Amino acid sequence: MKIVEYEEAYRDDMIFMVLQAKDAIGRVPRLNEDLLHIKECYEDREDRFWLALDEDDRVIGCIGTRTERDCVWLKRLYVKAARKRQGIGSALLACAEAFAASRGSNRMRVHLGGAEYYESHLFYPRHGYRETEQHYMEKRFGVQPAVGQNIVAQEEASVKNYYDEKLNAENMFRVYETALPRVRQYLQAEIDFVKERLSKTQRVLELGAGYGRIVRELAPCCAEILGIDSSKDSVELGKTYLKDCPNAALEVMDVHQMAFSQLFDVILCLQNGLSAMRADAAMVQAVLDALVPGGTAYFSSYSARFWDCRLAWFEEQAEKGLLGEIDREKTKDGVIVCKDGFRAVTHSPDDLRRIGEASGCAYEVREVDESSVFLILRKNG
Repeated sequence: MKIVEYEEAYRDDMIFMVLQAKDAIGRVPRLNEDLLHIKECYEDREDRFWLALDEDDRVIGCIGTRTERDCVWLKRLYVKAARKRQGIGSALLACAEAFAASRGSNRMRVHLGGAEYYESHLFYPRHGYRETEQHYMEKRFGVQPAVGQNIVAQEEASVKNYYDEKLNAENMFRVYETALPRVRQYLQAEIDFVKERLSKTQRVLELGAGYGRIVRELAPCCAEILGIDSSKDSVELGKTYLKDCPNAALEVMDVHQMAFSQLFDVILCLQNGLSAMRADAAMVQAVLDALVPGGTAYFSSYSARFWDCRLAWFEEQAEKGLLGEIDREKTKDGVIVCKDGFRAVTHSPDDLRRIGEASGCAYEVREVDESSVFLILRKNG
C-alpha cells in the first residue's frame, strides 16, 4: 500500500471506491459534489487530497483537508470495504494531520455524520479525537498546557488514563462498594445473564477485568477463565482476590494488543467496556479472531432506562473522590462528563446492532433488567 497526492488519472477508480464504501454501510451510493472536482475544491484552495493505492495501483482509500482560519477540517475519509481494519485509514489520517501541522494549525476537526457511520464514531476517539458537540470531534496537537492546568485532563482527557492510573486496584474496589440498591441489582443482573449461558467445558476471557470482580463470580461456571487488564496495580490486587479460584487468572495486557496461544469459547466485554476501552472496529475484529469457530462474544452497555440510577452512581463515586466533579452542563444524552476530563459514553441498541451487522456474524441485542443492553456475537463455525 502507498499513499499519493490525488492525480486525475485515478478519478474514476476513486469514485468507484467511494460508492462501494457507502453501499457497504447501507448508504444510498451518491457522490458529494466536491469529489467530482478535486482540483477546484482542494488543490486550487491550497488544500490537499490523498489516495491510498494497493499493489495493483487501485484506489483503496482517500482523504482530504479543508483549511479555515483557526483549524483544518478532515474531509472524505473513505476506505474500501474489503480493506478495512488494515491500517489504511490510520495512514491516511496521519498524512492529513502532518499537513495540518505543516500549515501551523494545532487543531483538526471532523464532522462524523449520522449514526450509520458508527465506525467513524469509534475510529476517531482511538486516534485522540474528542467530541465537542453532537456529530463533531476535534484533536489538538502541539499545545502546551497552561500553568495550573491538569496536564492529564488537558492532553489526554482519556478514559484509559483514568482506568490505569486512578480508577484501579483499591479505588476500583470502592467503585463497586456502592450503597445504592438499584446499582447493586444491575451489577448482579449483568453477571447472572452471562452465568446462565456458560458451561463447565468452556474457556472464558474477560476484557478489562480489573481486580477480577466478574472473574471470581464466573469461575465456578466454566472450565477456566482469564481476565486481562492494562492496570498492573489492579492485576496485582486481583491475584489476592482470586487466590481461592484455581481455574481463574489475571494478566496485564492491553485489549488493543492482545496475543494468546489458545482460542476462547466465550469472550466478555462487560460494564460498558466498549466505552472504557475506546473500542474500535479493529478491536471488535480482534475479539472475534480470539474466539473458536462457533464461539460467543458478549458486549454490554447501559440501558437508557437506567440513566438516573447510573448518574446517581457516578455522583456517589465523585463524592468518594474516585472521579472529578460531574459537569452538569455537559452530562446528558447518555454521556457523563467530569470536570477533570473523565468522559463515559454509552452504546444504544441501534449502535450495537450496527456493530453486529458490520461483524458479519449472527448477533442478538437484548435488554437485561432494564439496566444493561447486550450485544451477543456468535462467530461463524
